[in-house]
Amino acid sequence: LFQPSRIEFTAAGSELKIEIKRGDLFTEPSNLAIPVNDFFDVEIGQPVAADSIHGKFLQQFFAGNALNARRSLDTALRVASASGQVDHAAGKRNVRYPLGQTCSIDVGGRHAVLVALSTADAATRQVSVSLGQYVSALTDLWKGVRACCNHQQISVPLMGGGVSRTNLQPHQLADLILMTAVREHHKQAIASKVVLVMRKEDP
Repeated sequence: LFQPSRIEFTAAGSELKIEIKRGDLFTEPSNLAIPVNDFFDVEIGQPVAADSIHGKFLQQFFAGNALNARRSLDTALRVASASGQVDHAAGKRNVRYPLGQTCSIDVGGRHAVLVALSTADAATRQVSVSLGQYVSALTDLWKGVRACCNHQQISVPLMGGGVSRTNLQPHQLADLILMTAVREHHKQAIASKVVLVMRKEDP
């Protein structure tokens, strides 16, 4: 069965353009949405899986340098007036932020909008998110995009699969990502275009 590699349309009842395509998120020329855990971790390995979007972001823009990434993220979180709470469950730095917290980092003349999409265990860093939390965090993402990106195009991955353990199928994730974008755009414009970038291996 033939499946197109790219679909583009305008959301009903709005001017928001939506594109769904297969490709590499990090080769997109537009602003990027990056899902992270609620500790905004920066170390590749146990805290952040190297093959996750979070991990690839750290490798792509910080070459895996945890110290530089920590400084940039902490600065961005302060600018966003983010309020975190220290979690003493493990013997290392554990500042936990609310799910849906966003911050924006300048990466080569464009914005990377990070959103706390999942809750991480303080000791194991295993992450999870409920359906309600997922939808709420997506809504907060779009508010963060509206605040930082001057109505410019934003590219987003298929968030919520893999390590996030939402137990949702890829088409359900895509529906929720786009539904929340359109719903928030109806309240006030968030972007000129939302590009959902799916990996070639995604169903």
